[in-house]
Amino acid sequence: MKFFALLLLAASTALAGDFATGQAARLVIGQRSFTSQDQGASDTLLGGVGGVAYAQDTLIVVDSSRIAAAPINNRVLLFTNLSSQLPGPTDRLDFTKECPLCLGTASVVLGQPDFTTVEDVVYPPAQASLRQPAAAASDGAILAVADTDNNRVLLWKSMPTENHRPPDIVLGQSDFLSSSVVQPPSAKSLRGPQGVWIQGGKLFVADTSNN
Repeated sequence: MKFFALLLLAASTALAGDFATGQAARLVIGQRSFTSQDQGASDTLLGGVGGVAYAQDTLIVVDSSRIAAAPINNRVLLFTNLSSQLPGPTDRLDFTKECPLCLGTASVVLGQPDFTTVEDVVYPPAQASLRQPAAAASDGAILAVADTDNNRVLLWKSMPTENHRPPDIVLGQSDFLSSSVVQPPSAKSLRGPQGVWIQGGKLFVADTSNN
């Protein structure tokens, strides 16, 4: 069975304490309506989303999934200047299309050469390729992506501003062309990492398959 994930933005612009149980989403990104489940890939169409992060007015979406949600687009999208794309809580909404609250256009794609191409998995990996990435994190400067099935974490020293920009650093592998599993694991190896976080100048990695 196929499933199609939507990225939902909750309807609160204040503090988390203003959320309520059962609250509906106010905006949807990645589909043409709240009930659509369209397949494909573009700068406005998402597949099986597996992770999100937010920093410096940039929404980072991992357009890939670990739970058999299709399609697996093996890419990460950046929605820069997100606040300028979304209406304010009291803004007038003009019904010039089917869903005026279905918004968001990505400005950068990583892992694929452009927004509409979804190439097959590159094996062995290339510097700029992704294989079922599961998570992303940023502190507004550095971007980290857990490139799960390549057994590595990729780092961009600055937020990418052009499509398919290769990362600057690879962790978990000796180079950008390797995806090997080290057994027993070492302090430098990774196996199926599925979580990343950046805080206080430190990078935290959930090295999932090494427990």
